[in-house]
Amino acid sequence: MKTVSLTAEGIENGTQVEEKVNYLQVGTAHIPTVSAERESLFSVTLTASAGDSYQWYRDGEAIDGATSQTLMATESGDYLVDVIIDGCLGVSEEETISVITSVTAGPNDVVLFPNPVTGDQFTISSDTYANRQVSIVVFDLSGKIMRSIDRQILSDGEISVDVSNLESGIHFVEISSQGTQILRKIMVR
Repeated sequence: MKTVSLTAEGIENGTQVEEKVNYLQVGTAHIPTVSAERESLFSVTLTASAGDSYQWYRDGEAIDGATSQTLMATESGDYLVDVIIDGCLGVSEEETISVITSVTAGPNDVVLFPNPVTGDQFTISSDTYANRQVSIVVFDLSGKIMRSIDRQILSDGEISVDVSNLESGIHFVEISSQGTQILRKIMVR
């Protein structure tokens, strides 16, 4: 705790104002944490650190009725939570969550290789998407976006994706183009 003092003195309308000293106790900031656990490809459970009351937000908008410590996220977006502890408000960092809202079978010729990935990159290959614009999102099992490539052309049907900053484990790769959304699983070693 810090103590802040404020002193006011002077003359007002010809009358001397007596010295007043007030103290305000200022506590350290409480920043709640949020953990994310993937329940399925279609939902992620978000859990806030302990508090007295909660309000969850998605993309900056309060979610009606989302006032408990946990939230089942069934839509992609940036989530955060307000947590009140002992009358003090804390706001979490945003967590970007990606969930699959629908899966289109898409073309069968979409291949990710090598799988498992043992180097710094993998390649997406598809004759169907050759020379078409695609968006690629790589996310971990908790739904956190680890890598995002927006509107790139699959030149000659292939594109390489850098995964040098990813932790080892299973990741999902979402490939979107012209209204189709394809999901593939990849192992990074």
